[in-house]
Amino acid sequence: MDFKINENGIDGINEEGKVMAQITYSKIEDGVYNIDHTFVDESLRGQKIAGKLVEMAIEEIKKKNAKVVATCSYARHYLEKLDASTIVLASNNPNKLKEMKEKLKQFGYKVISQKEAGFDIEVEETGKTFEENAILKAQAIFNQLKKPVIADDSGLEIDVLDGMPGVYSHRFAGDSATDDDRMNKVLDLLKDTKEEKRTARFKSVVCYIDSKGEKHIFEGVAEGKIGYLKQGNNGFGYDPIFICENGKTFAELTADEKNAISHRGKAIDKLIKFFH
Repeated sequence: MDFKINENGIDGINEEGKVMAQITYSKIEDGVYNIDHTFVDESLRGQKIAGKLVEMAIEEIKKKNAKVVATCSYARHYLEKLDASTIVLASNNPNKLKEMKEKLKQFGYKVISQKEAGFDIEVEETGKTFEENAILKAQAIFNQLKKPVIADDSGLEIDVLDGMPGVYSHRFAGDSATDDDRMNKVLDLLKDTKEEKRTARFKSVVCYIDSKGEKHIFEGVAEGKIGYLKQGNNGFGYDPIFICENGKTFAELTADEKNAISHRGKAIDKLIKFFH
């Protein structure tokens, strides 16, 4: 069957050119489209054609930067089911999104970015802890969208610096600083520090707010120390100067090796166990 998209809907056409399935939608106000009719020929029952039509219609309406509603009973029930199984990730980072999608699809959840969900506001991270910042981001999105949300905050804690840079890891060398700027500042601050005093850890906190608005917190920690120079070409942030317990920097590990022992990987694994 071929699907033909037109201005007001989608037709499913067989080899003889006959319309065997159809969905129609219309603009009911600025930024809102309504799915008002779904039809599937009796001979196609059980082939999930109606669900495919609804999914295609949603994608077409999203291209118009509009919200989807439905007066058609099937489409309405489908949207309700879709909402219940969709989780918003408080990020637009494609790597984070890909990782979370892969980890949660086995439980029947669909993960979308905050932009895909219609939330395109940068939440100011004013918290004094990773947990506070993760909650701030998750709560802001939940308050607006009323959908389940996953948010995380993470950073580097160095013992000899009293836990700094901590929640200021990204801004440690200034708002416009590069990864190299931040690493250079750390190396400069620790230039006279002996190896046994260079202990540090990466910490990550994940906040999951479920459909009822209840918060669930998961923490992951990766212990290690700060090296004397940058080593490795993988990863990002402080990875080239953070030596983990196996003696390599995070930047010397493959993505799979890092995810298996990283702070964020551990926090996400705890989240995954929660969904079991």
